[in-house]
Amino acid sequence: MALTIGELARRLRVSVRALRHYEQLGLLVPAAVDVRTGYRSYTDAQLVRGVQIEQLKSAGLSLADIGAVLGDDPTSFADVLQSRRREIIVQQAEQRRQVDTIDALLAHRAGIGEPEVVDVPDQHVIVARANGRPDALTRTIRSLIQRIGRQTRRRDGVRCQSFSARFRLDVEEGDVEVEVAGHLDAPTATSTMLTAERQLRLEVVGTISMLPIAYDVVLGVADERGLRPTGTVVEHYLDLAPIGRTTVALPISRERQPLSR
Repeated sequence: MALTIGELARRLRVSVRALRHYEQLGLLVPAAVDVRTGYRSYTDAQLVRGVQIEQLKSAGLSLADIGAVLGDDPTSFADVLQSRRREIIVQQAEQRRQVDTIDALLAHRAGIGEPEVVDVPDQHVIVARANGRPDALTRTIRSLIQRIGRQTRRRDGVRCQSFSARFRLDVEEGDVEVEVAGHLDAPTATSTMLTAERQLRLEVVGTISMLPIAYDVVLGVADERGLRPTGTVVEHYLDLAPIGRTTVALPISRERQPLSR
């Protein structure tokens, strides 16, 4: 069976221009070219080759990768397809994270906020402390949260409503002491009272990778407003989901601190 370039294009549902581009790349070469007229003719072999090209394109492969897959190297087919598969999985994970962030923002109408000065009241808490390396703060905080959660359920039969972590602002070298508090609705036999304080606070929706950005914003605003930090920072985890809600707070002195700009 002989096909013209137009007939092949219709069979493959591509444009004639696309077939000429495939030919230039060496992907789909005509069975014959009339030297006088330049007319191209194709056979069943080129039709099959065209179907293969379109299948691989539908998998998201570039034309360069398709050339490798359809080449003479027998290992290229699996290697290129596996590589493309890994790329897609990474993209799906990133898109899933983006969707989760959008859902969290829609649900809480937060995360693109502005720092505000708030007066935090006394709170009933269960407290645990540990020392950890500055580069392992997240691991230390997670471990303390898990410990408080288990102990509170076992000893008091209640669940913490949220958790917060407090540590020094000027973390540089050596171990840093971390204080984690599990926040309760009411006192228990083992709870203590967290004293009220004034904070410059910013709520963030997203992964913990956003917290350094939030710190930069809070510290910059504190400097602009002439606020005086007390030397610690507080991360309050309003939920512990991978795409969570967290407030980054800078406790500030009550002296000469206005509640608004």
